[in-house]
Parts: sequence; structure tokens; C-alpha cells
Amino acid sequence: MKDEGRRMKEKRSGSSRRVSISSFAGFVCLLVAFVCFTGTAAAQEAVVFVLDSPINEDFLAGRVLGLRADDITHGSLVGRVIHSYCRAPLKSIPVEDVEGRADRSRYLDGLREALDYARTHTDVHVIVNVSLGSPNPSQEEERLVTALGDEGALVVAAAGNDDSNKLTYPAAYDGVIAVASAGPRGKAPSSNYGPQIDVAASGDISFMDYEFLPYEWLRREMEARGTSFAAPRVAATLAFLLDHAPRLSGQDALRIVLDTARPIDDRYFEGGMLGAGLLDVRRAKSAVARWYGFANFVLPVCVWVILGVFSAYLCLTRGMVGAFLSLMLWILVFPASFFLLVQMGRWLQYAGGGSLVVGLGGGGIL
Repeated sequence: MKDEGRRMKEKRSGSSRRVSISSFAGFVCLLVAFVCFTGTAAAQEAVVFVLDSPINEDFLAGRVLGLRADDITHGSLVGRVIHSYCRAPLKSIPVEDVEGRADRSRYLDGLREALDYARTHTDVHVIVNVSLGSPNPSQEEERLVTALGDEGALVVAAAGNDDSNKLTYPAAYDGVIAVASAGPRGKAPSSNYGPQIDVAASGDISFMDYEFLPYEWLRREMEARGTSFAAPRVAATLAFLLDHAPRLSGQDALRIVLDTARPIDDRYFEGGMLGAGLLDVRRAKSAVARWYGFANFVLPVCVWVILGVFSAYLCLTRGMVGAFLSLMLWILVFPASFFLLVQMGRWLQYAGGGSLVVGLGGGGIL
């Protein structure tokens, strides 16, 4: 009887340990979910105006089926870059004529529309992305960008792709954030440079979209480069900062971007021709969202360490079989799991009418 009682106590103790471990694991899951929710569910405090060609919403959402090459406009690429870095709402203002060239009057009307919005929505941070330019200044254009600055709006403009220090407008106006294209090791070959540059960012972009059908697997890959795609990286980073720290002013957010920029190993940067340096998205975002650094640095490192330890365990205990399983783990399981999570996120967002949280809640109820 005593032995049986002891065994029963041991069983209860083991059961309680399992419950404690389960409770701890559940607490960690809830904590991670809370961090992710607070990071993604921040109130929208910024809006980005895109003065460009029309934005295709299907391409913005990463869809492949039904899209033709003509549907993927320059503005669509700019919008996709912005949505890759933040979730601020976009207001697309087409400024092209019927031949696909920038129309001066439509462009000025777009600036006026952004200015009217900034004046009537004083509780929203307005960011205007202009991935176009002209060598000819305009008094009306300068008046409008100055008025936008007076209202607290930020105008971000591409510096141009002539590999020269000649001025392009609106990037060269006072108060406009001029963005060059560069990498850690130097200026992009085609990017403009000069004392008018405020900051540089990568102008190389690439997108890869997938869509599975019962009878085929569709895939689309796209690449583009230029200061047109460096500017929206800066605009999106500013929008992220103002979304997650709405008490900041536009100039405060710009100061964070400039202060966290990294030096560029380049004679143009050393000569003061590439502004504050290379945009560092992670450092800038981490300045206002501590979870961002965790989710984008600490968490991936933890996953890699766990996979490495598990792979070493398999190799040491299973020999060649373990080495083969480890190889399959790294080649197949990890990428496939990541891809499955991305596809599941898209489906939940679709089921939730554009809201991942609503889709996740609906899926949990079902």
C-alpha cells in the first residue's frame, strides 16, 4: 500500500510537472501572440500619397492569376515597396497622361489634393511619395511642397537616375526629402548625388509571387532598380515610425531615419554627396517598436539555433540517417513551413475581409 501510494504521488508529481510545462508553453505562446498583435494592430496614424501611375490592387496583394504585364505599373511597384515595409493606407493619385507620361497639370493637382487632405485631417500624418522628377523648377510646385511642409506633411522624392549631381525637382526643393540609391559599399551606378541628398536607400527591388491552382502552379518574378524605388523605402519607414509613435512629429521621424542611417564606404558619401548615409530600416523601426528588433533578429536567430542543435542531435544519434534527415529538414521542411505560413496569412487576411486578426478569430471559432 505504501509503495502504491508512493507511485500515485509520483504520478501526480509527473502530471503536475507536465501541467506546469504546458502552462508555461501556453503563457509563452500568449506572450508572443500579444507582442505580435500589439505590433500589427496599431492604429493607423499615417497615410502615404503615391503620385505616380495607377496602383493595381491585385498586384499589391501579391496575386498572380489574371494579371498581365501591362497591369503592373510603375506606381504598382512603388506601392508594393511601401507595403513591404509598413501597412499604412495608400492613396494612389495617377499623374500620367493617356500615353503613360507624367502630366504636369495632373501632378500639380495631386499635390493640391494631398495638401487639402493634410489641412482637413490634422490628426493624420501625411507622407507624399514622388518617384518622378524634372530638371526644371516651378514656382507653383515649390509653393505646394512648401505649403505641405508647413502643414506638417513629409514630401519624399527620388533624386534621379542620371549618375550626376544635377538638380531634379521636387527633390532639390528645400524641405523635400531627397533620396539617392545606394548600398553599403557605394552609390548605385545610375543614381544622382550631391549636397541636396538627405539620405540614401537601396533602389534594387525583387518580388516573387506564387499561386496554386488544382492544375498548375503559377509563379511570377520581377526585378527593378532606380531611385524611384529607393524613395518609397524611406517613405514607408517614416510611415511606420509615425504609425507606431503617433506623438512624434514628421520632423522627429525624419531625425530618427537620419540618425540611424549607416555610413557608406564610398567617395560620394565621404564627400557629403549621399546625405546622412544608408537607410537602416531595422534600427529606425526598433527606435519606436522594441518588438520589431525581437521579431526580426532575436526570433530568427533562436529558430536557427534550435534547428542547428536538433540537426546536430540527429547526426550524432542517427549517423548517416540523421545527416540525411537534417539535410531534408533544412532543404525542405524549413522553407516549406515558412511558405505555408505566408500562404495561410494571405488566406486568413482574405477570409477576414483584409484583416488578419478578424480572419484568425474566425478560423479559431470554426
